[in-house]
Amino acid sequence: MGRLSASQDMIKRMEQYVKSETVHGQFILGLCCEIVDGDYENAVKYYQEATEQNHIAAQFQLAVCYYQGKGVVANSDIASELFQKARNACM
Repeated sequence: MGRLSASQDMIKRMEQYVKSETVHGQFILGLCCEIVDGDYENAVKYYQEATEQNHIAAQFQLAVCYYQGKGVVANSDIASELFQKARNACM
């Protein structure tokens, strides 16, 4: 069997991390889906899971997805709500 590429190996490790149900793992896997694979639908899924556990960076990334309509139907009201929620959590 061939060696995994660096990105495949990273995603495999992150999937194991997420299966342990850590909020940071969900966020990182969302980033991997978005940045490495351009898979916005799965990125949104992981950002949503992390957002439900009050992960600030996931809230921001999910807001960006809603604002840009990547992986979800664009919705400026939801984006604004998520941006506000992330901002308030930082204060």
